[in-house]
Amino acid sequence: MNKLAINGGEKIRKEVVRDSLFPRRELANMKTVSADMLALLDENKLSSFRGSYNENFYGGEWVRALEKQYENYFPGGNIAISVNSATSGLHIACHAIGLKPGDEVIVTPWSMSCSASAPLVCGATPVFADIEMDYYCLDPTSVKEKITKRTKAIIVVDLFGQGYSEEIDNLAKEHNLYIIEDAAQAIGSDTMVGKSGTRGDIGIFSFTQGKHISAGEGGMMLTKNKSLAKRCQLLRNHAEAVQGDMYQQGEEVPFPDLFGYNMRMTEMSALVAAHETKHFFGGDGLRYIIERTNKLIHGICKYVPIISPPKIRFENVYPGHSFYVLPFQYNNEHIHRDKFINAVKAELAGEEGRPDKGVPINAGYIMPLYKNPLFANEERSPLPNVEKLQYEKLFLTTLQLLPLTDEDINDIIGAFVKVYKNMGELV
Repeated sequence: MNKLAINGGEKIRKEVVRDSLFPRRELANMKTVSADMLALLDENKLSSFRGSYNENFYGGEWVRALEKQYENYFPGGNIAISVNSATSGLHIACHAIGLKPGDEVIVTPWSMSCSASAPLVCGATPVFADIEMDYYCLDPTSVKEKITKRTKAIIVVDLFGQGYSEEIDNLAKEHNLYIIEDAAQAIGSDTMVGKSGTRGDIGIFSFTQGKHISAGEGGMMLTKNKSLAKRCQLLRNHAEAVQGDMYQQGEEVPFPDLFGYNMRMTEMSALVAAHETKHFFGGDGLRYIIERTNKLIHGICKYVPIISPPKIRFENVYPGHSFYVLPFQYNNEHIHRDKFINAVKAELAGEEGRPDKGVPINAGYIMPLYKNPLFANEERSPLPNVEKLQYEKLFLTTLQLLPLTDEDINDIIGAFVKVYKNMGELV
């Protein structure tokens, strides 16, 4: 008689009292957020930005308060610039450092597509380097091999919440390259050489739905370079209009060839992000994620020896890794990873015909970006580490971000243990 749910056996997760198998995370301090939002609606100040040279060029009260909040959480001369998305932040950063056609930017093949496509908006060429087998960020050895006379910048991604290698900082200094740090998944991570989002020339966080701090949409840029900060502020908000006003008023025009976009954050998004940020850093947000992460890692890897726990590059700094994604590696040559993961998901969920529905556990991450048709004109040679991780080794979950009970955690661990003990059914 089969024991595994995927083969008709009884599931580990026998009864779910709540509305869904694994409920989404709710906003913190909902009553306060609702009251402040109603007040904002009553004042009809959904956005106070103006695309002209006046006091509202920098946004309204909530936008400025949020930026000040980030300058306080990330001290040391950082200037914060809010934007309507982290993707917009990447585009602004590429323009701010002066990318142009003919320039090359070294990028990761294993991230949201915008981390590699952002240089294209400036006519620059993304060049893919491989990633580390254990930490999943750009591999310094591969980066070094990709540097040419045309290289102007490196876009590093603190993937899954892991800080990138400091060897890349050294390479950037040696070759006089900019570093744009995509820290969309790594807010709260700390390293021996600085907090994620503050290590590069420009750092970028994301507030999109599902991130550590969510405002539905939105992002934040950080830089210590005052000239870059001014460029970012202009690019965010119709640079040519603002500088045209300066010219008409006889004032100095700082960057006369700069045109801009509308990538401004609304007052509503800033309000939600401000409350979420306060909870994440000042309340239980980050600590709670780390606690649940450690329980899941310990429980799964202690009893399932074919699964390796995630490595943390900076273990002597709390938290070192903020675990936006919890990545594991699967080590078994006889039964493919995908079979194993599908069996685990079947133990935890579902509808008839959809045994994996509602379970955020994935075999692999995303297709390597060099396989995306957008990059057909770029170097498309397979990179060995990302290929092996995507199609054979890595699986990941975001369960640790959800409001898990102890019962939930026991069910998740139990599902992995049950499938491991009955792997013979998967042959």
